Amino acid sequence: MVELTYFYITIGISIVIVLALLRRNAQLYTAHRKDTAEQKRMASVINIAADWVWETDRRGRITTITPSFTDITGIPVSDVVGRTRREILGRPSKSSPPGLEKAFRTRAPFSNLIFTIPTSEQQMMHISISGAPILDRHGHWKGYRGIGKNITTDVAAREAVQSAEARLHIAIEGIAEGFALCQTDGTITLRNRRLRQMIEKAGGRFNSKFTLHDALSSCAENPADVRDLLDNWSTRIMRPVTFRCLNGQYYLVRLQITPDNNLLVTVGDVTEQQRAQDAEKRLEEERRQAQKLEAIGTLAGGIAHEINTPIQYIGDNVRFVAGVLPELIAIAMDMADSANNDTSVQAATERCRKLDLGFIGPEAPLALEQALEGIEAVSRIVLAMKEFSHPSLKDPVPFDLNHNLQSTITISRNEWKLVAEVETDFENNLPPVTGLPGDLNQVFLNLIVNAAHAITDYNDTQMGKITVSTRQDGDFVEVRIADTGCGIPDGIRDKIFEPFFTTKDVGRGTGQGLAIAHDIVVRKHKGRIDIQNREGGGTIFVVRIPFDPPLSQNYEESVETFSEEGHW
Repeated sequence: MVELTYFYITIGISIVIVLALLRRNAQLYTAHRKDTAEQKRMASVINIAADWVWETDRRGRITTITPSFTDITGIPVSDVVGRTRREILGRPSKSSPPGLEKAFRTRAPFSNLIFTIPTSEQQMMHISISGAPILDRHGHWKGYRGIGKNITTDVAAREAVQSAEARLHIAIEGIAEGFALCQTDGTITLRNRRLRQMIEKAGGRFNSKFTLHDALSSCAENPADVRDLLDNWSTRIMRPVTFRCLNGQYYLVRLQITPDNNLLVTVGDVTEQQRAQDAEKRLEEERRQAQKLEAIGTLAGGIAHEINTPIQYIGDNVRFVAGVLPELIAIAMDMADSANNDTSVQAATERCRKLDLGFIGPEAPLALEQALEGIEAVSRIVLAMKEFSHPSLKDPVPFDLNHNLQSTITISRNEWKLVAEVETDFENNLPPVTGLPGDLNQVFLNLIVNAAHAITDYNDTQMGKITVSTRQDGDFVEVRIADTGCGIPDGIRDKIFEPFFTTKDVGRGTGQGLAIAHDIVVRKHKGRIDIQNREGGGTIFVVRIPFDPPLSQNYEESVETFSEEGHW
């Protein structure tokens, strides 16, 4: 009975073991089927992938590689299996990341190992390989598994960028000016060597940590000139700024905003141009002074004559009074002593008989009155000359235009008094004009003298007429100087404002008067000067000047220029 029980127990245990083994085999079979299906799916994906998959053994020999390798490189799979990576592809490119050899020695993962191989089209192909170690179930290293891909397009794009950067660098270094690309806060992101050389040459300092503000300010004689441009770039017009350096040179800074809101800055050495402009300004001033001297020389004789006439009758009248005054004083003294001395009364009476008191009585006061009138005439001429010769100013001042015109007419009297009558028609209550009175006096003098000469050339036997008028026209004052002279032919009307152009005989003009007048009116006062034909013959010069020129107007910065045709 015991043996039967033992038998049944043995049979039960065996059945349990058999059932467990069957269940385990079923599970393994199911897992195997799943792995096989997954492997098939992965294989199908790998086979159609653009990149290829590879495996190596412990010696680095290729054991497995997908057909994509052949499609990409043109190398058959049969020529690859069993060979090492170096035998197939050669040495890695120098563009590969550093540290890969160490990864191989330590059997660590690696990426982007780059090779360059020739293709059948006699071109170069760039491929990249990345891999990771293969470990068995016990963690022992068996080889490498990884992927490879064609990066020829990427390398070409990168080389194109590098080539463009190299060409850009060459172009920037080839610029004769200093160049910098900056952020809005002045941080320099790109520059050429010329910029540093210019700053150090000008007496400044340059450091890689400097902003453009610091670098340029360090070499500027007045750092505020440069900082004002760079600090306020977003709120002002991008006008070039010229500043003087510590060593006396002049640098021109140009600023431009790029589409990505960076600042493109160029710094040029304009020392020679600035010196040439300064020399041109000096020549211009010398030319203007020469024309002034010419005008004064022309008027000097006339002014002397105008002063000489009143001086003559002042002298005659004073001599007349001086001749009779001592005798009158003596008579007065005798009369003062008459209370104590009858002889003095007789002497005074005798002297009165000898003097023609009937003539002296009315003539002496008249002589003194004429002398005073002569003194007033001389004073008027001297005052007019003083006002006409107003010192040249750099900044505009308000002045009475009518009064200045009257002074100019007075001192030019000797030029027109024998050939014309001058009539004035000044608008009353004309507002003050802001400008340079001395320079405008020169303009009006030239026009009045030219009018007198035109009348003389037209008719030297009859008196002509010069009319000087003023009137307000909105924000402008209009001065008209009309004459009854010979007029200006249409063929030369466009040339009369050109320097050194003249129709006068030698010795009567240098051709600078109207050129300088045009420069003073147009450039310095932002006005205009025009010519009109006068009805009945003659010319009208019309000068229009704003009452208040723009506040930003600088009367000394501009230099007149000419077009190719010679026009201003």
